[in-house]
Amino acid sequence: MKRLLLFLALLLLLPLRPVGPARAAPGGDDLDRRLQSLEDLVKKQQEEIRDLRAALEDKSERPDPLGREMDRLLGKISASGMEEPGTLRARFTDGLEFVSPDRTFDIRVGGRIMEDFGFPHADRSLERAFGSFDSRTEFRRTTFLVAGRIHGRVGFKAEYDFSSGTPHYKDVWLGLREVPVLGRIRVGNVKEPFSLEKLTSLKHTTFLERGLPTALAIDRRTGVCIDNEALDGTLFWSIAIQNDTNSVGRGTTGKNVAGRVVWLPLRDDENHHLAHLGLSLARRDPAGGEARIRTHAEIHTLPVVSDTGDFAADVSRLVGLEAAAVWGPFSAQGEYVTDFVRNGDAANPTFSGAYLYVSWFLTGENRPAHGGIFTRVRPRTNFGAGGAGAFEIALRWSHLDLDDGGLFRDREGGKVTDWTLGLNWYLNPNTRATLNGVRSRVAGVGIVYALGMRVQVEF
Repeated sequence: MKRLLLFLALLLLLPLRPVGPARAAPGGDDLDRRLQSLEDLVKKQQEEIRDLRAALEDKSERPDPLGREMDRLLGKISASGMEEPGTLRARFTDGLEFVSPDRTFDIRVGGRIMEDFGFPHADRSLERAFGSFDSRTEFRRTTFLVAGRIHGRVGFKAEYDFSSGTPHYKDVWLGLREVPVLGRIRVGNVKEPFSLEKLTSLKHTTFLERGLPTALAIDRRTGVCIDNEALDGTLFWSIAIQNDTNSVGRGTTGKNVAGRVVWLPLRDDENHHLAHLGLSLARRDPAGGEARIRTHAEIHTLPVVSDTGDFAADVSRLVGLEAAAVWGPFSAQGEYVTDFVRNGDAANPTFSGAYLYVSWFLTGENRPAHGGIFTRVRPRTNFGAGGAGAFEIALRWSHLDLDDGGLFRDREGGKVTDWTLGLNWYLNPNTRATLNGVRSRVAGVGIVYALGMRVQVEF
């Protein structure tokens, strides 16, 4: 019993003994080193995970070295023949694209949404002549497109607009690229090569609507168009033979011939400084021997304010002069168009129009150009990615004179003059908001003041 009590007392006193350094078991130093090495490896991996997480969170605010490295590695895989033939890689460069490793196939899927709002205040005389000037909203464009190239040299585009509620054709064509001497050949529904403003896509124009003189230029027609460049990309030319109907695949062919040439006497590689001079010529044989010209004030939600109605026209010959300049954030652009109509009687009306505008990027960007037309504006910093986007202000004078040949003896609106003040906010290369204030004066009728706004996204 005494021995049992002594044993229990020793067990109780053991925890009170001073704790000295533990004696290492045989091989303990090697085990410690392994544990330390494993701990260092875990810490290093945790740091790498933190760095990758920070890079992903900050990806939109700085260059993407990870993406560039991935492209480089994929290129090596393709060059080595390890990638399966026929593979298409997806990427986003202003739109969703699918590109083959050797870049002989390039398919783009895209579209645009433009919603407009108009708030007019018109003289009563204008409302009596042209109807009610109410505040309205509309989808100006809701398009879907598929475009690209196959086997390197064959191109195509199919674009449809749903804004009217019924799908209708826009650009629908097949083409050949890099044809000796001729350059590019397109067959299908394409724009007539006439007028800088008309050829510039509506998604890239400075104002909500193109200037009044473009009412004299037709839009798209079915036919053949050839265009090319020369003199190291400072000379561009286009020629087209098209029919005279706006319905794809229907109507008589070979009725319209148009051509355009553009010379850039000044151009730098970054398009920060540019001088642009152009000449357009067209000859049209209107279908059925009749033509009609009409236009809105420069906000599309407003009623038509000038309309010739149908009039006799055997032949129409047009001349267009254009000039533009870019000097850093400043740009200027103007055009003059004349339409000489021959209809076999003494009237033979002549119509004309002109516009001139200037713009300034408050945030320092510039208007880029490519192939003789203006293209996408890219903000220096995108909204929500360390900046506020790009801001541009612009002022335009625009005039259209249809008051010739006695066409307006029994109707209103022979001459229209507009002043437009615009503000553009480019949130990023694909998103934009536009605000325009317009003063439109219809000679002999009245004046309308209107505020127009558009929000758009395109990809």
